[in-house]
Amino acid sequence: MPVKYAEHFSCALLKFEDIYRIPPFAASVKHMEATKIRIGETLKNADMGKPNPEMVRQTLEKFFHWVKEPSKTPSFSWLEVALLCRGLHTEIAGHGSLMQSESAVRFLLTEFAAQYSGRMLSPYPWQGLLSAYLNCPPGNNAAEVRNREALRAFLANSLDAVARSSSFKPRWLEGILKHSRVLEKNATRTLAEDALEGRSEIVERIAREVDIPPTSWFWPELVMAQVDAIVGYPDDRFKRAIDPVLAQLRQRRECIDKGLARILDRYSLCLAAEPHEALLSLAVFRWKSPSLERQTAWLRVTPKAKAMVQRWLVPHDLEAVFRQLVEDSRRYEFWLQFVDRIEFTHIWTGNSVKESPSRLSQDREERRPVFRDPEKPDDNLILMKIGGLFILESAVKTGGKCWAYREEDINPQLLKHGLRYGVFRDTTKNIFTNSYGHSDGLIHSGYAWEKAFLSELAKFGIFPDRMTFEALAARYRLVVESLPDGAERICCKHGSGVLGEWLGKHGFIRRADGFYRQSRKEEAAEF
Repeated sequence: MPVKYAEHFSCALLKFEDIYRIPPFAASVKHMEATKIRIGETLKNADMGKPNPEMVRQTLEKFFHWVKEPSKTPSFSWLEVALLCRGLHTEIAGHGSLMQSESAVRFLLTEFAAQYSGRMLSPYPWQGLLSAYLNCPPGNNAAEVRNREALRAFLANSLDAVARSSSFKPRWLEGILKHSRVLEKNATRTLAEDALEGRSEIVERIAREVDIPPTSWFWPELVMAQVDAIVGYPDDRFKRAIDPVLAQLRQRRECIDKGLARILDRYSLCLAAEPHEALLSLAVFRWKSPSLERQTAWLRVTPKAKAMVQRWLVPHDLEAVFRQLVEDSRRYEFWLQFVDRIEFTHIWTGNSVKESPSRLSQDREERRPVFRDPEKPDDNLILMKIGGLFILESAVKTGGKCWAYREEDINPQLLKHGLRYGVFRDTTKNIFTNSYGHSDGLIHSGYAWEKAFLSELAKFGIFPDRMTFEALAARYRLVVESLPDGAERICCKHGSGVLGEWLGKHGFIRRADGFYRQSRKEEAAEF
């Protein structure tokens, strides 16, 4: 009987062992090693969390007492050192924060660090210092900038010691060891080159693995480092680099004006400073009109850069007023021939702009002042500065006149935001006389009113720009089509203005669908 029970027990044991097999010793060791690695990886990503704010405050107050009377202050525990290192940006009543202090950070990184070096250079407290460095906000606080640099130098000099003292390296420590270049002096300069050369993934990886917050000083300084780099490029390379850098500047209000000013100043020094739409749009959006009214914002750039932007705006304003708002192609063609001579333009708008689809009711709204006059609420006005004259056009669809004033006689009220009709219609100072000899401005009536305007302008030495045919076609955006029979055609619907007259004088014949001529001639177009 006992034998049967023994056999039964043996069979049951064999079945159990078959189901729950004990792995070989080597396999068990591998399993333990894998488990250790898995736990280690989990711990590397562990977040210690934020310390108790009240404990941080008490520790900071103790530190400020230590700065004044170190011998009378009880020693700091490891926890207190860690709280201190993690509270550099915490405001304390009567003291402010350590990072904004003139001397507290210096004491922390010298006398205090010498006394408590073993505790400060352990990973958790040291991480607090690194976080304080990376979380410094952008700004021009001189003390904070000095403290940030002192903190950078301390971190850079102590990184190896922290790594040696830590047998277990958390993920953040691995990240800063791998990307220690962020602790180098002027690190953003070398990273700027990576960004400009199309290696932005390097910057993104560093920011992710080192945990640089989006509010850090690092980002605006990185953008400005790129600005500093491109302004030193030759003209062609500089122009190619503008758009990518400008896109970053738009996202950084801390440095957008400074960076924009540097780029505009550099652009004004280019041998060919052709209009740059993105620069123009951003400058006008940020600083409003560069002509008349308050000019404080434009003091950021050189007079040459400001004059360049003023010239860029001239064709924009002529088109917006005469082609889109007034819908008068003849006036647009007439004044466009003086673009190189117009120093700047300025626009006042009335109620009619509100219902207009023109650019004045859209992207130029931020810089246009308002024309206020109860008798003429729909009137608009454009001023053109040519030589020593201020020429003003009443920009209405029907009627309207043109006046001119010498620089010394211009009404000071033109510098104000609001404007009334009587201010710019001054018959005692206007120097444009009509066909009757009256000082009452010029009118846009008759088949050849342009000749009267040209004659009046010539009295003051103002003549149209000299242009080649190519320059003329580019300015007026003419499309010259070569026909199979060798003739040329220009699709231009308006033939009664100065453009149609010029084309007629140079071999073009007007037809219903445009202007034609039989052969092309290279010649100067002198209006």
